Parts: sequence; structure tokens; C-alpha cells
Amino acid sequence: MDRKQEYEVLIRELETPNLREKDSLRRAISRRRREQWLWRPSIGLVAACLTFVMLVNFNAGVAEACSKVPVLRELAAAVTFHRSLQVAVEHDYVQEVYEQQSQNGVTLTVEYLIADQKQLNMFYRVTDAKNRALEMQPSLLDVVSGEPLQGVVSQYDMDEDAELHFVRLDMGDLDVPAEVLLEMQAQVRGAEQDETAATFAIRLQVDPSKIAPVKVFELDRVLELDGQRLTLSRVEMYPTQVRLLVEDDAANTAWLRGLDFTLTTDTGAEFSTVRNGVTATGDAEVPKMVSFRADSPYFYEAEVLTLQVTGARWLEKSMQQVRVDLAAKVAELPEGVELVDVSVVDGSRRVVVRVQELQAGTLHEVFFRDYYDADGSEYRIGSMMATPRYEDLPINEGWFYQYFDLDGYEGNLVWLSPTYSHASTEDIKIEIELK
Repeated sequence: MDRKQEYEVLIRELETPNLREKDSLRRAISRRRREQWLWRPSIGLVAACLTFVMLVNFNAGVAEACSKVPVLRELAAAVTFHRSLQVAVEHDYVQEVYEQQSQNGVTLTVEYLIADQKQLNMFYRVTDAKNRALEMQPSLLDVVSGEPLQGVVSQYDMDEDAELHFVRLDMGDLDVPAEVLLEMQAQVRGAEQDETAATFAIRLQVDPSKIAPVKVFELDRVLELDGQRLTLSRVEMYPTQVRLLVEDDAANTAWLRGLDFTLTTDTGAEFSTVRNGVTATGDAEVPKMVSFRADSPYFYEAEVLTLQVTGARWLEKSMQQVRVDLAAKVAELPEGVELVDVSVVDGSRRVVVRVQELQAGTLHEVFFRDYYDADGSEYRIGSMMATPRYEDLPINEGWFYQYFDLDGYEGNLVWLSPTYSHASTEDIKIEIELK
């Protein structure tokens, strides 16, 4: 099956008469994978990407290696769309745990951890004696204070029929604690009212002796991209991710919002920017990203890495807000974003835009949650939905729709806050000596 056929199959799978309930970033691809994002302000800005077309199949070499070990075979299936974790599993970089709790016929078992200094991946299975369709809602807490950890929590459900699922904790600039409290609510899916079947609280210990050390490579390379001056300061290589740290110049007219790059070993193994999960983190004061993520060649023997920057996304400092005339349906929006409809749904204005994919087969958010009226008063968007199909609007490969409601907003003019203004194509190569 080629990419176009895969795309058409996915569209058919996503067809549903209830777009509001089914086509959110969290639900639109629930038959392939589900993901939830919860983050804390101390991390600053977080950029995330979610693949919704099956573009990359599980690496055959990894599959062959892992199929010989029953424990690794199941883990390999769970991390199909996460290359760094694939390679970690292949190299047996896994901590085995067995923590189990049961309540009201529901049993939660946490079996494996894959951890480094900045990221913790927890693999679990759920069984229900009543055979209900359950949706798990995770939280990661500090074991002493009981407060949510200052990180991004995401849940991955690659296949509803799979037995093994996983939750990821990304700690930003902080280190993964030696012990975390995993709280998990089992919600009954499809219930007319919220129904919690069970609530669990499991303490998980991370073995520090099994945390591989970070590898740091200083770059201090000054580049000019799209007329903007940047410094690539260093590369941090962890078993589950690579972080490229970037500093900008105060004289720049745009903030760096996204960076596309690859890392290629001297033996030809190529690793690209993250396609499922956190892609970058940034400054809490201004909308710039400073740390960009890629899959990791940590376990590969190499003397030289080639870093190739292929593209960037920017937010012009003069474009922090964009004006939308809701009555006339006219707007000046970011490059590759088109206003296609403004309507009233359940008493609120709904804005629908058509968005060109930044990476093939991925969804992304176009606007921040804050928006303003003519007096500068701030309002908040409750939720944003993204889907390849919206009502009777045409389906176009390489594009998707994003829509949101301006609950309670009465004005005809609104100022939205875009996450980027335009993109640029680059071709810059830098060799990194590893030894």
C-alpha cells in the first residue's frame, strides 16, 4: 500500500457524523493511537507533533532482533512509532518492574520502564473483568508533595487491541526523579456521563544505576537562516532523544518556532526530528523555541555525525496577533493557513481554518489559546480540534482542518495569536566529531 492509499484508508476510518466528539487531536486518530498532553507553565513553551498517517513501518531489523526475546517483542510493538525507543528496546535498555493494583474488577499492571535523565516511559497493561471499554487518564505526581510534576505527560495508545500501552513523562530542563507517583483513572468510554471505573496510585522507582549518561557535543556554530542570526550551541544525546540547543540574536525580527534537521552517522544511519511527541521546548517569556528534539543515535557506533538543517518555522515579532473579521470572514493568517468558515455552533462562533501540513502526515496547532478584542482584553480558547475531514468541505492530501469555538465572545473583530508566521527551506550541513 502506497502513501496515498494509506491516506485514503485512514480518511475512511475517521469518517463519523459527530465531528465535535470524534475529530479532536486526542480522538480523531483514536483507532490508530491516542495521545493526551498535560503540561506545567514552568517548562515554558512546548511544541508537539502527532503523526496521523502510517508513513513509517516498524524497522525490520529491530523487529527481527526483538522477536527472539518475548519481553522485547511486546515492547517493540508498543513503540512502533518512536524510533529512539525502538533502538533502546533492541539494545535491552529496559528496566523491568512489576507493580500491580486491582479495583472494582479493573487491574492495572506496570511492567517496564525506559528512562534517561530527562524522559521516563512507563509501560502498562489494563484488564477489566467486566470487559468494559476503558480509557486511561494518567497523572504523574511528586511522591512527597503530591503535586503534579513539572513536566509534559503524554499517553500513547498505538492500537486499541494492543495489551501493552505507555505513558511518557518529559521533564524539560529538569531531571527525572528517582521515584514518581503514577495516578491513573480508568474512565468508561462511551458512557453518557463521566464514569470512573477505578482509580490507581502506584509508586515507581527508577534505578539510577540503569540510567545511561548524557553525551554532550559543543558546537558554538553561528548560522544565518532566513535573514535571522542563530547560534547552534550544543547537542545533548540521550538514549531516548537528542536535543539541539539554539540561541537567537536580540536583533532578529522573528522568533524561531520550529527546526527541521537530521543526524546521520558515518555508516549512513539517519535520525530525524521527532514525529510523535514533544518536538521543542522554549522560553516562558517570549514565543521562541530554544531546545529541539530528534530521535537518538545513542547506541550506534560512530565517529562522526552529520547535522543537516533542512527547514525552519518562524514567528515574525510584528505578527504576535492577527486580525480576523468574523462577520466578513476575512483574515491575514500565517503562511499555509486559510480561513474557510465562521459559523455559530451552540451559541458560539466557530472558526474553521484549512492548514497545510508542516511535515507529511502530521497535525499541529496553528494558534495559541489566548485571543483579544479591540480593547486588548484577553480571552481563552477552551479546546482546538484538528481533522482531515470537516463536514462537507473537500479533503486534500497534505492539508487538514483546525477549528475552535470562541465561547461567549460577542465582537465581530478578534485578534488571534498564531504559533508561527511562515516557514523557510534550508540546506546546511555541520559535521560533529564524536571521538
